[in-house]
Amino acid sequence: PKDAVKPVSKELDKVDLLITNYLNGTLKIDRLDTSGFTSHHWQYFIRQLGKKLVPENTVNAIKIVKELNSTYILTEMDKLYKFSNRGNAEICCDWFTLSVKVGYNHNRPQTEKFLVSIGRRKFLMPIYEALVKTPEGKMWAKQVFEKAKSGYHSVSAISVEHVLN
Repeated sequence: PKDAVKPVSKELDKVDLLITNYLNGTLKIDRLDTSGFTSHHWQYFIRQLGKKLVPENTVNAIKIVKELNSTYILTEMDKLYKFSNRGNAEICCDWFTLSVKVGYNHNRPQTEKFLVSIGRRKFLMPIYEALVKTPEGKMWAKQVFEKAKSGYHSVSAISVEHVLN
């Protein structure tokens, strides 16, 4: 409703400020204060970074991705924060989805391992849906799905097949 109170979070505001300062060049990646971050902070961090690197308006997204050198940013983030090797499925799902969207392919082995080992639809669909947006991504997704589908719940397998076809 229009009169609903808009939630405010000082913790998430700090995350927004870190991302803004990093992307505008006033804060180097190794100076980002992430001490005390929980999985919720990291998820928010990855999702907000994704909104900055891959805006909904795809016409502007290509320009922004080139200007910000998104693959470089994700490479640096992955080196420092080891997102591609995390054990938290929520963080991995968001990270691998963002990686696919910006064309960061250095973590394809980890993405494949995740897609083969996780059968939950909520984690599979965002990644597969991002992969099918390019011919190369769709081809790779089909190869991974062939390896993984026997471990998926039938509903997950049918959902992924639908996206791939």
